[in-house]
Amino acid sequence: MEPNETTGLIPLDDGTPTIEFTIPAADDSVSGSVPENEVRDIPEETATAAPTVIFKVLRRAAAAILTGITLITGGICFGRTLSGLRIDAAVLPEFLLNTLSAGEVHAVPSSEGFRNTSAADIPALPLTPVEPGEAPEPETAEKTEIPDNPPAPLTLTNETPYSPDLISLAETGRVIPPLSDLHEQYGSGAPVVLILSTHATESYSEHAEEGYRTSDDSENVIRTASVIAGKLEESGIGVIHCRTRFDEEDFTLAYYNASLEIRRQLKEHPSIQYIIDVHRDSVQAEDGTYMAMESDGLARMMFVVGTDHGGSGHTGWENNLALAARLHNALEQSAPGLMRPVNLRSASFNQQYTSGSLILEIGSCAGSLDSAVRSAELFAEILTAEIIG
Repeated sequence: MEPNETTGLIPLDDGTPTIEFTIPAADDSVSGSVPENEVRDIPEETATAAPTVIFKVLRRAAAAILTGITLITGGICFGRTLSGLRIDAAVLPEFLLNTLSAGEVHAVPSSEGFRNTSAADIPALPLTPVEPGEAPEPETAEKTEIPDNPPAPLTLTNETPYSPDLISLAETGRVIPPLSDLHEQYGSGAPVVLILSTHATESYSEHAEEGYRTSDDSENVIRTASVIAGKLEESGIGVIHCRTRFDEEDFTLAYYNASLEIRRQLKEHPSIQYIIDVHRDSVQAEDGTYMAMESDGLARMMFVVGTDHGGSGHTGWENNLALAARLHNALEQSAPGLMRPVNLRSASFNQQYTSGSLILEIGSCAGSLDSAVRSAELFAEILTAEIIG
């Protein structure tokens, strides 16, 4: 601490002083002595005031100059950095928001050219931190009834510039160890799966008049998520089912708030390898009506896989895509026509935290809860086999 400085403390509510800051002393830091032979003919008050005023002016001018130089230099460096990145001007605000938030708010590509299939009336905002638009449904998949055909080929709806080989990824070896190895490492009681629903209030045709949303957890996607959790637990797989309705208070911050919970759970339970985010889709026909997307009493399902194209730094996204491809094939073998094409997206959707993170869309808003529950049971069987290895 300099001789002309002191310190102050800001106490918290409990009275504990925790924040220390520096308080400069009064103007005696810029006042000084003047040789007697230079002020002999000047009044005493003028002798001390004149240099004080001059020093103050010079000090402020120097500070202004240094501030200007710093701002100009920073602007030049920042401009050069941006010039080296391939960023569309339309997504620059989202990119800056993502940068300032240390990657927790992800840039989302423009939805222009894609059909908006959101069932809820969500107000438009200048920035949508993490909320995706609904993916377009391929023409061949927009059917409420599916004939009894052989399993459909593994296909991809791709909204990124990447060109992954989905067939090869489906055949690659698993990244996550089998359940027996995880039990050996973490203990047999350690949770391996985290199940949550970022848009937990999403529901089905039973709540059409409420915008296909409800806070009744027995009739929204928390119900289908709980079915999956229960089936996994019956097979000896440790599960944490988070029932928080992240979209209830602020829909636009649902993914961000979910990310906070995911990180908290991973910190407390490093044994978690799989994170399944359960949703339901909302698919529209050409006339604008919502479609049930059901077949033989089952709600059709789809995996959504995020990437790093939106600026999240999610470099391990191909591991998640490989898992989605394996599960997709197994489900399609069990019930041909059940699966819609895997959807690859630019935003990460909180899938950067583990190599087994997926969004699972079960059915569409115009379908029934019963059909979604039956599909959830089938998914749980396939996921159990994948986890056990």
